[in-house]
Amino acid sequence: MNNWQENERIQQYLELLVKWNQKFNLVGFNDPQDILNYLIADSWHLFLFISQLNLKPELTFVDLGAGAGLPGIPFRIFWPKGKYYLVEIRKKRVAFLRLAVAKLELNNTFVLDQDVQKLKLRADVIVARAFKPYLDVLKLSLPIIKSGRVIIAAKRKTPPHIPQGWQLETSYSYPIAKEERYFWSFKPIS
Repeated sequence: MNNWQENERIQQYLELLVKWNQKFNLVGFNDPQDILNYLIADSWHLFLFISQLNLKPELTFVDLGAGAGLPGIPFRIFWPKGKYYLVEIRKKRVAFLRLAVAKLELNNTFVLDQDVQKLKLRADVIVARAFKPYLDVLKLSLPIIKSGRVIIAAKRKTPPHIPQGWQLETSYSYPIAKEERYFWSFKPIS
């Protein structure tokens, strides 16, 4: 994908997000270019990071606290293989996610409007961005992560502490504006 920013489906998602954001304040930015440069860019970097991990393509992803679908929906456009579950309990965001998934025709992409602690599925990769502090994400992930698979957490600084029962597999840093951001890949220790 030469220029991900000009991808037709990314543009459709951006237009839909800007329209809904005017009514429901889904994201902190109002300017489409800022949304693209600051938020959708995270999804592109998540795609680059996942691609470097040499994972099987047909994985089950779970996006905790999917919000407005970031990074999940753009990531799904870049990585259409496997299954992807967007988990969100806020009703307006759930309605937006369902509309976006339908309009963008994202196959094998599902919106679950339930509490993370009630999930009955198993994931190969769990994605969390601005959901909860990463230590809470790791704790909530244990019941649904498949043995030996990775958990991806997106935050703005390196992890200060790796909790017992987990190992930091790798990290990935990338610039957004003048800020350095990170993805961390954790694995549970069996």
